[in-house]
Amino acid sequence: MMPKNTNRLIMTLTVASVGFQGVASATGANAQTVDNLGPIAAASVGTTAPTTPAEGRQRSVAGASFNQAYAAGRTFYGAGPSDGTVFALTQTAVKVTKADAKHVVASDPTTDADGATLKVISELRNIIELQIPGLSMSTIFRFYLAGGDTSFSDRLSNGKYLNLTTFNDNLVYANLGQWGVSRTKYGQDNFADLQNAYGADTNVAYFIFGFQTPPAGMPKKGDATYSGVNDVNGTVFIQGGEIGSIQGNGSLTADFGDNRVTGVLSGLSVTMAGGATLPWDTVSLSGTISGDLISGNASVSQSPGNSLSLATSGKGTLRGGFYGPAADNVALIWTLRDAQGSNAVGTFGAALPCHTCLQSR
Repeated sequence: MMPKNTNRLIMTLTVASVGFQGVASATGANAQTVDNLGPIAAASVGTTAPTTPAEGRQRSVAGASFNQAYAAGRTFYGAGPSDGTVFALTQTAVKVTKADAKHVVASDPTTDADGATLKVISELRNIIELQIPGLSMSTIFRFYLAGGDTSFSDRLSNGKYLNLTTFNDNLVYANLGQWGVSRTKYGQDNFADLQNAYGADTNVAYFIFGFQTPPAGMPKKGDATYSGVNDVNGTVFIQGGEIGSIQGNGSLTADFGDNRVTGVLSGLSVTMAGGATLPWDTVSLSGTISGDLISGNASVSQSPGNSLSLATSGKGTLRGGFYGPAADNVALIWTLRDAQGSNAVGTFGAALPCHTCLQSR
């Protein structure tokens, strides 16, 4: 499938080298099976959470958004992030190595602990810098952050590829996406090509970042539902099976009086390396609100029981938060692992349908 915003794919300026090894290709009937070494870690901003704008903690202020046009039903036009703005990525990183004929999948504690940042070098020219200290990686390139699903691949000086995809059709205050490094390019809409990129010594992460809701903007009562279509993206690693790409719908209801959230990821499908698509699990979400942040649990409530689904024993984590002046957007990273050792990880993001929905709070 072609990117929805092909006009936004802009050529790289410069990219520094990174320390990765080669990636083996695996497709269709020849796809290598997966051997998991443990659960994928909950998302974080690293061992030391940023507390200042210079460290990447960005609060929402009037006029600041990723949309350089009419923003979320409000009466101002977003100006885009200013030059020098640094965003700390909330992310869950995965390390894939190769053992015999298997992909060995595990969490990547070094990359998680060291965190990652994205810096706006030139808002006007769409130049950004991505730093991932745990991988000794720093890249500077042109990439359009304003809305929509956008995909980017560029060859690094060491012969590998940086692959970056965002999926945020209806968000103007938050961005969700996935970064990875491989010998193979992979692209948009997650992504039958994605399986081809996993192999020996590969690092991949799902991430979120944005303009976090300030304390004064967080509702103190009432509830709101954030939902959308095709706003869930993820990857499943089946123990003894294949790798699949997940897409579908999500809904999250926030009860601001009780500081809790409940939700569901439903209508999900999974695409395997050969391109075939199967129905995937229904996932229940629950958690608590602390300031602008959300933490909680994810669990499989229904399973279709096919070769790329998790069992109903699947449980995991939920991390993310609220973005925009008045909790206009929500963005989350979820993980799952079942009793058979299969793992899944992905993102969910949605916006309130209108600003007036906030006024009753």
